[in-house]
Amino acid sequence: RDEEDSQVAIVKYLLALGEFDQLDAMADNLRTTKARFKRGRWKLSTFYEALLDLEKGDSWEQQLQLFEKWSSTRPVSITARVAAGSLLANAAWLARGESYIKDVSEENLKLFEERLASARTVLEEAEKLPTKCPALYSALQTVAKGQGWDREEYENLFKKAVALEPLYTDFYVKKVYHLMPHWYGSPGEWEKFVEESAEAVKDSVGMELYTRIIWNIAPGYVKRGRYLFLRTDVSWPKMRQGFLDIDKRYPDSLILLNTFAWFAYQAGDKETAKTIFARIGDRYDPGVWGNPVRYSRCRRLANEGGDRQRFVKFVRKCAKFL
Repeated sequence: RDEEDSQVAIVKYLLALGEFDQLDAMADNLRTTKARFKRGRWKLSTFYEALLDLEKGDSWEQQLQLFEKWSSTRPVSITARVAAGSLLANAAWLARGESYIKDVSEENLKLFEERLASARTVLEEAEKLPTKCPALYSALQTVAKGQGWDREEYENLFKKAVALEPLYTDFYVKKVYHLMPHWYGSPGEWEKFVEESAEAVKDSVGMELYTRIIWNIAPGYVKRGRYLFLRTDVSWPKMRQGFLDIDKRYPDSLILLNTFAWFAYQAGDKETAKTIFARIGDRYDPGVWGNPVRYSRCRRLANEGGDRQRFVKFVRKCAKFL
């Protein structure tokens, strides 16, 4: 994680100094090279996350003023405009909150709609610039979810996004949330979408995309006490193959290995979990396991004798605590 933390620190430092030319050069390089971290995550995604991550005591309005200054200083900077549009979209959801729409106050609902409209205007104007950026379409997906775009309009947006960059994970993750039954999809629809998307790029990256999408949405299932492999149609064999494919491309990532072991454990795949735990040894990742006690307990169980059925039963019992 040091590599990712380092990039975040650099981006925040340059933004604080108002070094907009350097930020533009950095973003242009990340778009051109399609750079990834050791675990295969897009550096461009982390770049924008750093821009949008407010410092303690700052407000989103102050941050927006900074992006507007950046835009006025560098009129052809798509990066500044994507940052501004993304910030407005985030601010809209901040006003709305996580409650059901019927529980949102009239005042907050108005703010929600106004900020989404402003975000859409900024992003659609940015789309006209000569430089193209995947993060623009990801931000528009956030707007589309809030504004409730019809299926055809949303699909047209998604098609433009993947035509620009078919392996940009954020597009697929956001569409999965869009297709969940409590939003705009029907039961089983998002799982089918993940399978079809992975199949479309299988010749270039194997099952990597399948695994990355599930990797991104899984924490929501754990936090809400729902067990991913029991409550959805997610395929562990496909995920397992995806992890193996990713491991071949990014063999030096401890985050990847720890995550692989965590999913194998959840899926009740004792043999795979045992093999990956052996590769990890004592190099547990707190971002995956939370604490060394939990990691040690799971590793010990994977290495104990006994049949797979007993292992699966224990995993299901403990799933809500992972």
